[in-house]
Amino acid sequence: MLLTLAKVYRPGDTDLSWTRATSWRSLLAATLDQPYPELLSGEVLAEPDNPSADLIAAWLGQRLGIQVQRGESGGPGITEVSFDTSDGKVSLSRPDGRNATLSWPGRPERRVALHRRETPDLIAEELRRLEPDEVYAETLRALAGGSAQ
Repeated sequence: MLLTLAKVYRPGDTDLSWTRATSWRSLLAATLDQPYPELLSGEVLAEPDNPSADLIAAWLGQRLGIQVQRGESGGPGITEVSFDTSDGKVSLSRPDGRNATLSWPGRPERRVALHRRETPDLIAEELRRLEPDEVYAETLRALAGGSAQ
């Protein structure tokens, strides 16, 4: 489905799977907005057929310039995003769909709220932002291997 969207994307198109990933993307950006060791690779774990996880994996790979694998878990939704680094594994894990734990070698674990949002909340977020989302477009192109226009 995402590959089809990538092929027909036009500025202004949106996707609630991308919107659903906003909290994860914000938290991951904040996590990596501090000094971190060299990232060697990454992995996104989620229940099968979860397009938000596919989008996050493509976004991370494109933005960080590393290979990001997409693996499966029992859910709910996205359950973990991790990075292999030169210092060990950095992991943001959310097994219950509500609270996440950030694990970083040599640092204390931190718990953060990372609730799954309902569809009306996602639609409201999209209605607040009506202009084209260039990052979404770039992510779709990366997911499609650069074949989307």
